[in-house]
Amino acid sequence: MKELIDYIEYVRANPKTHAVKTRQAVERIAAMVERVKAGEIRYDAKEVRRVCTFFERLVADETGKRIKLTMWQKFFLAGIFGFRDTSGTIILNDAFLFIAKKNGKTALIAGIALYYLIMVLAAQVLLVATDYSQAKIAFEMIVKYVRNTPTLAEALASGEIFIRESAPLTIAYYP
Repeated sequence: MKELIDYIEYVRANPKTHAVKTRQAVERIAAMVERVKAGEIRYDAKEVRRVCTFFERLVADETGKRIKLTMWQKFFLAGIFGFRDTSGTIILNDAFLFIAKKNGKTALIAGIALYYLIMVLAAQVLLVATDYSQAKIAFEMIVKYVRNTPTLAEALASGEIFIRESAPLTIAYYP
């Protein structure tokens, strides 16, 4: 739960630099951390590490530089993938991300879409945006991740991953 606790402590220590809604969201997650400590729900640290590791192995451009998740991105991913009910089912099925432009939203969402496509058996991922051009930016980011990340590029070359860059834009994974 380090990803969660670090960000919770950071926001609590710096309330003037975070919007009211951000502080409220952080406190909702802090309450869920307390529920984990009380044994009411579970936290799957292994899955959170798996997701974060997946992201940090992605290569976004031709320079070979790997993705480096920020503290808020780790918090977001940990909140989505970490909390489980007692049977192991993910609790948070919906997540809303409202942050300013140029803060890594599209890169994060593209990575989540690719994670589900690659790691979840028979996953169907729909990438939706307010307009076609924004959805295309996210699609192109996924394509860059695939082409620039060595293991994914190998899967693309072997036919395990299929990319169609004409309408309808499609990425498919055939393990």
